[in-house]
Amino acid sequence: MTLLRYSLRSIAGVKVRFALTTLAVIIGVALTVGVLISTDGLRASLNELSGRIYEKYDFTVRAATDVGDRNEGVPLLPVELSEELASIDGVEAVVGLAQEFNVVAIDGDGNAVDPGVGRQMGFGWPESEVLSTVYPYPDGISRQPVGPDEMAIDHFTGRENGFIIGERYEVATPSGTFDFELVGYLYFLDPETRITLQIVSWDMTTTRQLVHGGGGYDLIHGKLSPGASYDEVAAAIGARVGPYIEVISRQENIEESNQEFAENIDLIRNLLLAFAVIVLIISGFITYNTFILVMGQRIRELGLLRVLGAGRGQVARVVGFEALIVGIVATIVGLGLGVLVALGIRSALDSSGAHLPESDVIISGWTIVAAVVIGIGVTMVTAIWPAMRARRVTPMVALADEAEIDPFNRRRSLIIGSVVSGAGLILLLIGLLADLSTSELLLPLGLGALLMLLGVNIITPALARSMSLFLGWPANRLFTINGRLARLNAARNPRRTATTASALMIGLAMVSLVAVLGTSFKQTLNSQLEDSVQADWLICTGDCSNDTSALSTQLGAFSLEASQRMAGLPELESVENFRFRSDAVRTSDGEQRRITAADLDSFSPHVNPGVVVGSLSQAGLGHVLMEKDLADDLDVAVGDQISLEFPGEQHSTFEVIALHTETSVVGPLVIDTSDWERLELSNQVNLVTAVTAPGIELDQARSAMESILTDYPQVNVKNQAEYRESRASQINNLLVIINVFLVLALLIAVVGIANTMALSIFERTRELGLVRAIGMAKRQTWGTIFLESIIVAVFGGLIGVATGVVAGSIAAAAFPSNLISSPSIPWVTLVIYLVVSALAGMLAAFFPARRANRLNVLEAIAHQ
Repeated sequence: MTLLRYSLRSIAGVKVRFALTTLAVIIGVALTVGVLISTDGLRASLNELSGRIYEKYDFTVRAATDVGDRNEGVPLLPVELSEELASIDGVEAVVGLAQEFNVVAIDGDGNAVDPGVGRQMGFGWPESEVLSTVYPYPDGISRQPVGPDEMAIDHFTGRENGFIIGERYEVATPSGTFDFELVGYLYFLDPETRITLQIVSWDMTTTRQLVHGGGGYDLIHGKLSPGASYDEVAAAIGARVGPYIEVISRQENIEESNQEFAENIDLIRNLLLAFAVIVLIISGFITYNTFILVMGQRIRELGLLRVLGAGRGQVARVVGFEALIVGIVATIVGLGLGVLVALGIRSALDSSGAHLPESDVIISGWTIVAAVVIGIGVTMVTAIWPAMRARRVTPMVALADEAEIDPFNRRRSLIIGSVVSGAGLILLLIGLLADLSTSELLLPLGLGALLMLLGVNIITPALARSMSLFLGWPANRLFTINGRLARLNAARNPRRTATTASALMIGLAMVSLVAVLGTSFKQTLNSQLEDSVQADWLICTGDCSNDTSALSTQLGAFSLEASQRMAGLPELESVENFRFRSDAVRTSDGEQRRITAADLDSFSPHVNPGVVVGSLSQAGLGHVLMEKDLADDLDVAVGDQISLEFPGEQHSTFEVIALHTETSVVGPLVIDTSDWERLELSNQVNLVTAVTAPGIELDQARSAMESILTDYPQVNVKNQAEYRESRASQINNLLVIINVFLVLALLIAVVGIANTMALSIFERTRELGLVRAIGMAKRQTWGTIFLESIIVAVFGGLIGVATGVVAGSIAAAAFPSNLISSPSIPWVTLVIYLVVSALAGMLAAFFPARRANRLNVLEAIAHQ
């Protein structure tokens, strides 16, 4: 208890110092706890939503498939199957559902409704009220649409976009754009529940005609008669429908839905936790540096403890108790702030247009455990080495003048730092040279980059003196006395300078690494598009993504009728259609891949696939164009037969007609349009390309296309440059999100600089008193400390940027060439980072400089 009281008094004596240290850990705990609370609450609310969606359905009949998205591109169920199912004993009611994505409502001004981060769907109003989950909005005038001329729209979309009941509006559907009378708003489940779908609804017959060309149902839901057995009814249905149609229970529906929700939530959680880990790494550095500096400043105090009889273990426990107190405070405060962070994350998701269901604040046992492990664990681990140093100090050494807890050894710093950074470099080179998949690359690259950062951090004290003298030369020349003092102060204690700069160095290294990877990826995409896209015009929706991935919220599609209109324009020489579907085909290695459809024998003048083996001149039905790297992986050559599995357990054999290298547009596998239609994967197009007719001006061609596509306002006409810019915007958006979080990490690094600068000022209290006594003015004190802080910050910035560029360049070179062909370094951006580091140094110096100017000269001179 005596040691605990002593630790508490030590902390009370330097409250600001430990408050800054605790703040860094608090932020890391709060971020982690906030992510866990928000995603746990979101998971619970979405799971509850799944139960409500399927609570009316005892069973569902659908096409059997485990390839691709079950909600898109699967074979339709025949309409007569609904009547057949209704006749089975034990079935009380059935209802067929028809639905399709990329059905776009057009407002009264002729503008397509913006889906935000959600999706747009055409939905058939269920013909059985007992099995319906959509209802007319209770406003007294809304009603269910009846007949081919009436529509309804969900009340959130309708009210926010000015749709007035009784007016007529156009809707872009897979069959074309048609106008309907709006007869009411609808709601899903209950009027307050909002989902990430914008829904337009017609009666079921009209819906099937509009979205499936008069075809069948996507799903058939059913309700059991009282007392009926699900297993018996499912067996009876299975005996009638055959092997390509399956029956699943309500619980299976709920579990599948929960799994889909969980995958999306886990993606968000892992992304946010990755940034929390970065913050924790920086916080760990700040905490470690603080304890190292504090122990150095208290060496005489520790020596007196030893003289008074304290053993080595007791001295180490003093440090441990102080770290434990910091950790406990950080855990408690971080846990409380984590709730606010969770609310902030939820607010950000709502502001982005996600429209997720309301969720409760759920603080699970694992969240509390995580807070304790991070808050107490980080501080205790970072205090171990300072505590071990402190226990090794003998009383005689501690009481000597200018005693140091661990004198700086330049040779040791270089050796240990070189070994650690060398190990990181080896891991990066393993990622570069080994034949690993993209997912397998992440471990050696990530661990290698981290070890490289740690090694460089160990080496920096050996570089600090020479770098400080070099970086301080301009200040010495421009600001004479202030600059000279700042330069010498930064250079005379290399360890302190390196310690102060370390947090900023780590933050800027991570930012620079991401910048190099992002720029390299974007430059590769631009180069690929410049080489492959030959068409004058590219017509698409949204950001023109050709894949549903982390860079794209949805895969845009529109009616083939729009392309047919364009094909009739005399201003165009030729028009080609491209259709894409993510993870919609399974190859012989069991992997699901993207599939593309085009007219194999004619699309090359529009998008050059880079054929390296074979020819497309005679390609067509039954042929597949395969990316060369994939062919090598599957040991396939031109002329070989390959079997591909499509949604609905459809297996089809294709002849490999040619091998290609282009992946930015056409992707790994391209089949002919006739095969796509035979497999009924989709009746919409995702991208249309066009070549201007000879003698026609480009502006004239654009005007003609835009004029004929006025019924499709969601469709954009882009030239090659605009298309490349649109595709690159997907990467830019992702980089903006990443950099927002990394800026937060840099702000924490600024706290670290301020903390160590404050400790430095405390350490030099007597020196500051002496220079003030011999005539240094307060403004000179301000200037000296500001300049010193800038020198230290730029030193950390330079080392961090250089480390990030090296690690990022090696990582970029390690990725497959179709993702990153060669590293690209954003020099202008890196210069901006260095300017930001100088500004960060100025910001961090404000409070330490103010404290230095408030020192009483006589008390400062007498300070020991």
